[in-house]
Amino acid sequence: MALLINKEGIPLNGDSSTNEIYLRIKYSADLSGKQIICMYYPYLSKEKFTEKENFNDNKILVPDIPYEGAFAYDSSINGVDVLDFVHQKTTELLTTGIYVDMPKRDPSIGNPAFPEGGLVIDPSTGEAEMESILMKAPFFIESEISIVDLD
Repeated sequence: MALLINKEGIPLNGDSSTNEIYLRIKYSADLSGKQIICMYYPYLSKEKFTEKENFNDNKILVPDIPYEGAFAYDSSINGVDVLDFVHQKTTELLTTGIYVDMPKRDPSIGNPAFPEGGLVIDPSTGEAEMESILMKAPFFIESEISIVDLD
């Protein structure tokens, strides 16, 4: 299976960039059938993928595309079409930012120079309130990704 990603200025390893990535996906299920594991192989084009006998020869490094993804799978919920599931989950992976839960801080409370200073405390539990902080913004948007080869 492959996806075609079109976006102006996709950074590659080093100082170069491209406007198109041909992303081959190798996927398998674990023995329980409850998890789908995807390995991602980016190429500059479908031609670069097919021109060598060893598919790894023309593979490129794209910092914003992970090497792999693992996704919980339940055929009664996700359906039986694994290709659709892999496409959906890969698109989500490439278009979702990375968030980290951190304690909320308010600089007007206490002394923020100390670890306990500035924390916003939930009065009902006595615990620090948490908030999701965006650590890495999504690099791709869904309209830039299309499924191209199912074989």
